[in-house]
Amino acid sequence: MTERSRAWLAVVVVLGVAVAALVFLRTSPTPSARPLPGPLASPVVTPGAVGGLLPDVPLRGRLGVTPARRLRPAVVMLVRTGCDCVAAIRQVVAETAPLRLATYVVEAGASFAFAASLAAQSGGEAGGFADPEGALAAAYRLRTDAALVLVRSDGVVHSVVAAIAPSLRLAPALRALVA
Repeated sequence: MTERSRAWLAVVVVLGVAVAALVFLRTSPTPSARPLPGPLASPVVTPGAVGGLLPDVPLRGRLGVTPARRLRPAVVMLVRTGCDCVAAIRQVVAETAPLRLATYVVEAGASFAFAASLAAQSGGEAGGFADPEGALAAAYRLRTDAALVLVRSDGVVHSVVAAIAPSLRLAPALRALVA
């Protein structure tokens, strides 16, 4: 093999390795960032209804008071204190995780101990809050042990799931929250 042939062979090998590395880097799964809140919308629909903003109420959590409208984009799980909702929160967190959507558990009342306990048992990332006035449960007419409020990045409520069943599939609705 001549000197010139070895040089060409080396160039071809280096180019082959570079192309393989680029293909590998482009196809490797990379963790995406959590979707960020966008500017708050100004819908004409009344807050507390689908198509409107979340009610502007204070929620108590581990780090103090947080306005409900900061929970966006997200799935807000409204729960009755003492509900048997561990399986439901795990299902919701499992469905939101691939999209890196935040999940929050909100219970009506002054204490957020139950919501924090459910969040801790979620099998993923979830935050617990108390709604001292029960404003969210009242606005979205919580009639079952748990309901979901799906909130877009602009703060507009995309939809409300009044009852959570094991067969519930949220994927299409969740994609709308991050679109």
